[in-house]
Amino acid sequence: MKRNVLIVLFCFLSASLFAQDSAQFDWNNSSVDGITIASQSRQTMVSVINTGSTVWDPNFFLQIEGRWGINKIYLDPGETIFPGQRKIFLFPLSAPNKPGKHPLHMQMGYGPVNFGERASFKILVIETSKELKLINRIYSQNNDFVKWGGFTVQDINNDGIDDILMGIVERGSLRPGVAAFNGKDLSLLWRNHTKAGHFPMLVEASREVTAMTKKSRGSDSSGGGVDVFDSRTGNKIFSYESKINRYCRAVAVRDIHPTSGTEVFIGGNNGEVTLFSQSGQIIWQKQIGPLVNFQMADISNGNIVVAGGWGEYKNFRIFSPNGEEIYRKDIGKDLMGVGADKELINVAMANRPHNKGKNKIAMLRNQDIVWSKTLDQKTKTMFWSADVDAESETLVFGFGNHNIEPDDHILNRYKGWEGGILIATPKGNIQAIKKLPDSVKDVKIKGRTIYASSRGGLFIFQIN
Repeated sequence: MKRNVLIVLFCFLSASLFAQDSAQFDWNNSSVDGITIASQSRQTMVSVINTGSTVWDPNFFLQIEGRWGINKIYLDPGETIFPGQRKIFLFPLSAPNKPGKHPLHMQMGYGPVNFGERASFKILVIETSKELKLINRIYSQNNDFVKWGGFTVQDINNDGIDDILMGIVERGSLRPGVAAFNGKDLSLLWRNHTKAGHFPMLVEASREVTAMTKKSRGSDSSGGGVDVFDSRTGNKIFSYESKINRYCRAVAVRDIHPTSGTEVFIGGNNGEVTLFSQSGQIIWQKQIGPLVNFQMADISNGNIVVAGGWGEYKNFRIFSPNGEEIYRKDIGKDLMGVGADKELINVAMANRPHNKGKNKIAMLRNQDIVWSKTLDQKTKTMFWSADVDAESETLVFGFGNHNIEPDDHILNRYKGWEGGILIATPKGNIQAIKKLPDSVKDVKIKGRTIYASSRGGLFIFQIN
């Protein structure tokens, strides 16, 4: 009997001796703001995996360090997290009242001891001077659309009010195409379709033509390309499909050569860039790369401005009307968005991190960087799009949180934000920020009106 007691005691001591607390953050199912407003409280979601050999009980907690209005978040009463399981912490973070970059640290704890992975961030806290007021919205569910491509604004019915032209995918049939909405009452003016098996990317338009770049779905060998429609009627003018590109994203529409009508410029994966006449004839075409992934384009003062993404050329370029490359500048990795004013004085740029790249926004004046701002890459808040208004010289950027996976049982509990827009001055002062329910992949500014494409449709804001 005595021997059995000693064996049981030895096993108990051995289990206690080798038990270990350990934790690792699951950033694929966490959301931490990379940028926030001073003194504002925002909902935060942090996912932590029990990678140790002990069972977590309500005495375990998430330790928060920094001036964020909260210190510890304990497990719920009666809750247990076994080794290999994940704990989702939902809590508010109150930003400091002083603008600047502020440290934020997180680590699991038990009693007086913290353990496991320690996460450290530098959060950009801003103080706003303007307000973005929501004045209208196009709901996807009210128009039988399930997904949205890019968009643009242009007065196509000559009533003095900008209309909205947007890439869509129809509910039920999943047919991709373009829809035009009346800027006065957001009623549907027309819609037309592209080839089945494609998905709309970005849309640009003049009063004469509307161009939508597209990508192929799955193993479709036809690649990407562009569909061009009559802006007034929606009738298709021409289509172009590239055999070397799985998708085509960058597009710009404007008069460059007087004899060609409204030209259409596209740039896609693998570095193919093409300029078309209004009737669909190729004016010039170049193959740049092969490791080039053009994301966004604009036409300013007759020149073509293109943002190139991850690959050999992580920069933006300027082409002359005849296709000559006249400028190239590298400001970081993964350039995602670019917008230029009429005289190519101000260029707003956005990029997201890739591997160890920096996530920044920047403004260039006459091809020189005037200012740039960088976010902590670990927050996964990424800039996706940019535009600049020529008259007010106001810059607008779209951003989003790219690390939330489509895990319904987590997202249904999380009521925070996943993206938004911010506006800045030519001197780099951030004037306003507006949070939205999903990443803003495309953004436009016309005077005091801002348009942003996000989950659930298109949001229209006015700067007050």
